[in-house]
Amino acid sequence: MKNKVLYNFLLIVGGVFLVSLAALSVLALRGGDWTEKPRYDEEIHDRLVSAMDSGDYEKWIKIRKENGLPMHGRMFRSLDEGNFELFREMHEAKMNGDYERLAELREDLGLEREPMHRASFHERMRERMGLGMHAGS
Repeated sequence: MKNKVLYNFLLIVGGVFLVSLAALSVLALRGGDWTEKPRYDEEIHDRLVSAMDSGDYEKWIKIRKENGLPMHGRMFRSLDEGNFELFREMHEAKMNGDYERLAELREDLGLEREPMHRASFHERMRERMGLGMHAGS
């Protein structure tokens, strides 16, 4: 009886160890250190900010596409050349800490925060992982 209990205990501990090892391996393959932004590039960021500051939608989109930056999600479903100025203002309001103006602009653009519920949470996670219906666009 003692051997069976010990065997089951070792089996459970071994299973937990293998699952943990597999999870850590996946994290290591995806960039490992999640305390840093592995894809952040200051030069690209500066170019994006410059394009946004100058109101150059085409340049901003081109930089994002050339560097494999995300092009899906709610923001990109509503973003176009016609409302790029509002996005620029929204970014400026966020950087200046003007959260009242930020909320107004989000509402104008249809980006106001939705209440968190199970279905929308899963939908947002799928989009962030590139699995949403607009993936790869």
